[in-house]
Amino acid sequence: MWKGDWLVAELSRYGDCRRRQGKYAEAEPILLESAAAIRIAVRVPRWGVAASRKRVGDPYEAMTNPTEAAKWR
Repeated sequence: MWKGDWLVAELSRYGDCRRRQGKYAEAEPILLESAAAIRIAVRVPRWGVAASRKRVGDPYEAMTNPTEAAKWR
């Protein structure tokens, strides 16, 4: 991964922390942006991409938005 890609991974973790605190409105834009960046990042393992997508889907599931959650699974 490039140096900047690690920053994106950390941003994704920050968004996940906000999600775990139940702050879905704050977490959503962070998770969406980081998932998009992780998807195109260099040499991200498949499990890393899947984990970032799961981090996006979980808040939608918690907000009872199964249609949007299914898009990220």
